Amino acid sequence: MVRKPSVPPPPSDPDAGVWQGRSVARVTASPDGFLVLVGRTARDNDVLSIKLASPKDFWFHVAGESGSHVVVRNPDNLEALPRETKKFAASLAAGSGLKVSPMWLVATYLLHVIGEMCLSPVGLSTVTKLAPERATSLMMGVWFLATAVGNYLGGRAASLYDTLELPTLFGFVAAVPIVAGIVLALLVPQIKKLMGGVN
Repeated sequence: MVRKPSVPPPPSDPDAGVWQGRSVARVTASPDGFLVLVGRTARDNDVLSIKLASPKDFWFHVAGESGSHVVVRNPDNLEALPRETKKFAASLAAGSGLKVSPMWLVATYLLHVIGEMCLSPVGLSTVTKLAPERATSLMMGVWFLATAVGNYLGGRAASLYDTLELPTLFGFVAAVPIVAGIVLALLVPQIKKLMGGVN
């Protein structure tokens, strides 16, 4: 009996996301030029992470969720990735593993619009009724100045997106209006007295 010579498996190419001739990962590049591999299936994830990835590569996956493994190639043996590359790889891992209904976006804008419709007309009406006749225009300007200050503070809060943990940032953003609302609710009786019967 003659044994047939064993056929070697097809070659693998980690930089192309190919294992033994089979593509197991999508290949893309980060904003800083790093090669990024994204697993195609659950089986491919294992091959990508165990077979193709180097011990010095960076690995991303959404904790506790199913989804693609993301490997950032690290041929220069860097100790840490640039921030933009980290964000890019994390977004690929999150985007492929956790899908959120677009209705969350619709609900967010709906709440924004309802809040604006409740606040802006009432505020403008109150300013025109309570401001001294000669200073009505000035007080209207102060009202819009307050809106501008609020937009500025919102922009400053958004600039902390990369430096604060998201639960801390969004918790602070939620806590400020809640506390302000409670304070204003407590001041309602005093404010009504100061209004002198104006409705």
